[in-house]
Amino acid sequence: MRRFAERGVAPTSAGERLVHGRELTALVLLAAGWLWLRALTGGARNAPGTPDGDALDRARAVATLGLVMVLLLFGLGFIGVGGEWFAMWQSSDWNGLDAATRNVTLAGLALVVVRLPAGQDGIDRAR
Repeated sequence: MRRFAERGVAPTSAGERLVHGRELTALVLLAAGWLWLRALTGGARNAPGTPDGDALDRARAVATLGLVMVLLLFGLGFIGVGGEWFAMWQSSDWNGLDAATRNVTLAGLALVVVRLPAGQDGIDRAR
């Protein structure tokens, strides 16, 4: 980390952006999880156990936003910028490319599942 900080303002600024991006992504994904839970358990507007189509659409949209943020953060931020620009792949101590690749893969698979179409009657059968 010292090598990263010694390079000046631009790397430090990029590192701070990555940290703040992770925090923002976590908040968006927490909100998405809460919206999914609320939509699938009935929430405030519909009977318990009855999925609300609008609530599911909101949950799907927020989850999509959060997962795309993960893909950009880890794919572009850690793999692209960290791996190539800062030559992170050359260091045995600071090489986070494997972990970033796992995050990108998991977020990509989750995004595919989240964006699957609803059933024939328009109601998601997520339970």
